[in-house]
Amino acid sequence: AGAATLCFAESLRSCRRVLPLHPNSNLRTLLDICFVIFLMYDAFAMPYMVAFEVPLTGFVRVVAWITRVFWLVDFLLHFATGFFPPGGNSAPVMSIRRISHRYIRSWFVPDLIIVVADWVSLLLSASDDRSSLRAVRLLRLLRVLRLVEVVSMGRYDLMFDKLSNLMDTSKWSEALRMTATMAKQFCVICWLNHCGCCLWFSIGSLGKSQGASWLDEAAAHSFMRGEELGALELYIRGFIWSTTTMLGESPLSGRNLPELIFQAFWLIVGLMFGSLIVSSLADMMWQLQELRKDQIAKRVALRRFLRQQQVDRVLAF
Repeated sequence: AGAATLCFAESLRSCRRVLPLHPNSNLRTLLDICFVIFLMYDAFAMPYMVAFEVPLTGFVRVVAWITRVFWLVDFLLHFATGFFPPGGNSAPVMSIRRISHRYIRSWFVPDLIIVVADWVSLLLSASDDRSSLRAVRLLRLLRVLRLVEVVSMGRYDLMFDKLSNLMDTSKWSEALRMTATMAKQFCVICWLNHCGCCLWFSIGSLGKSQGASWLDEAAAHSFMRGEELGALELYIRGFIWSTTTMLGESPLSGRNLPELIFQAFWLIVGLMFGSLIVSSLADMMWQLQELRKDQIAKRVALRRFLRQQQVDRVLAF
């Protein structure tokens, strides 16, 4: 018992030396990178798992445990991570009391609900009870609040700002920054179409139980005649529908009223957001090309100057 007490006391002293975390520390940056990775996994996996009713078995269950543990640690570290006060370049606030007070007054309650819902859904997923599985699907939908929180707090943009700061030391910092921005916008486009695909499949599944559905038309044109459509083919067809509908054309049309309503809604979403994101992405590609042209022109001018001054190539480069 005495050895355990000493070990616990030593652990507390070690935590006090590390905590609270500086918002720009290397450990905080590493955790922020992990945050982006797990957030992207949740953003893409959650709609698919809810729509296609993926069971938590095997590898999926292992990843589910890892993500829950990470989000629990991230939740607790909100009480021990310093922050910069608004309006100025002053030193960060490193008082545990002020940090906790600020967090409790902001996103503590939504984060607590999400974390509890995550663990409850994970425990209920082991049950074969139908009502428990239905509750698991509803609890998974609460994880959408995490995406809302990230957007509201600007935390996702903050991660990319840190990544841009890391790129400043690189020779091609501006090109890398533009490439990272393009990758972020491309991920947004893919995520929107991914969500549209999953919603389209969910509505089709509900419609199929009541009569005609777009799933019947997809089965008629399937390359796997006489066999039940697999989840992969259904997802690919749904993703193609989501992408083409955003562009104004669709290979599949709704067969019932809910499908037609959602198809019209998704077309409006494509007109509002799809064209804006695509145009922004095209503008970034044009800026990247102009940047490369400028760099090439400067190199050519430098080589011409060195050649005119008869500077030896070994000394110049």
